[in-house]
Amino acid sequence: MTKIERDNPYQAPQSDTRLEVAENFKELSYKQLKSLRNHSHSIRALNVVWFIGGLFAIYSVFMTFAGSQVNMSNITAWQLYGVIFSILLITSITLTWRPNYSRWIGIILCVLSLFLIPLGTLLGGLGLIAFINGAALFGEHKLKHAELESEYRHRKKHKIFD
Repeated sequence: MTKIERDNPYQAPQSDTRLEVAENFKELSYKQLKSLRNHSHSIRALNVVWFIGGLFAIYSVFMTFAGSQVNMSNITAWQLYGVIFSILLITSITLTWRPNYSRWIGIILCVLSLFLIPLGTLLGGLGLIAFINGAALFGEHKLKHAELESEYRHRKKHKIFD
């Protein structure tokens, strides 16, 4: 059966009519689910910020070295700058799949960003809270963001607050 035969564009929309909690989330209360969902959103936001910051920093390093007047005394500073933001870029990419080690790298980067006053302090603090309290979002048996979001919306829609 082809996709065209399966999908009827004139069929009424199907909704999720189950009134119970999904199997993966039975042990989570509504408050815990909402907290994990918020931490997942924070981690995704940090992922985007670090990715854009890493791209911008690498671009600025390349543009500095592409110029004809490069001061040789500042090369080590620029190399360090490029390495730090390359780590941000790599961490951002690994946060997409959320293996367990990316959580620890994220915690380390958040601690380091606490020293970058004022924006880094804000992002580092929020990131630390999200990474430390969001352990269930990482590793082999992680809760995926899409599943969290779907379950949260389902519980909210059907007023399943335990």
